[in-house]
Amino acid sequence: MDELRAWLAALAEPEYAAFMGKLLPGVSGILGVRMGHLRKMARQLARSNWQALEARWNHACYEEAMLHGLVLALAPMDFARHAALLSDFAGGIHNWAVCDSVAASCKFAARDPETAFSWASGLASGPGEFSARFGLVVMLDHLLASREWARRCLEQARACPPGRYYTDMARAWLAAEACLRYPQAAQPLLAGPGWDPFTRRAAALKIRQSLRCTPALAEWTRSPDFA
Repeated sequence: MDELRAWLAALAEPEYAAFMGKLLPGVSGILGVRMGHLRKMARQLARSNWQALEARWNHACYEEAMLHGLVLALAPMDFARHAALLSDFAGGIHNWAVCDSVAASCKFAARDPETAFSWASGLASGPGEFSARFGLVVMLDHLLASREWARRCLEQARACPPGRYYTDMARAWLAAEACLRYPQAAQPLLAGPGWDPFTRRAAALKIRQSLRCTPALAEWTRSPDFA
């Protein structure tokens, strides 16, 4: 672990750390190591004896937390162990960047969507702001492969308790993506009851900001049926 931390320190870029600090207000311990380096090291660790490091991570800096999560997402193991380790990891996430990057790396979820949906739904329904966001981003990145899955994920997002900013933004992101991919299936759900005003407005804005948004879809987000 000392060698790993020395490697992180050697790749630190103060200017990049300052840039990341603006994107992650309130997050301390940012060294400024670029994601390309972290992903490369995570792949190497995931192919080696990653289990030997598991009890030694302490997330002394932002990059160490990111690297730990990436290793857990990429390491070969069965689904049950992936879910257990990543659920525990998600409970300690404190910023959107680690949350979204690690969730996006959970490509194993797409291989067993039914089990992955159950796991991600449990996280999304929980009390933690970032662990709930983690579950929603797993759905967004790996489970929107069909109209039926988009409907199920959208229903789960609607059922999540509102009022937590980063969770609500993930709910809006998922809703927008579902509408952009499968408008006929998703529009009735997003326009229907059960959404708080903030999340519905955020979803509408994300839809209109997308390059894939059609004029008809943009008009719909402004119509009385949507509001």
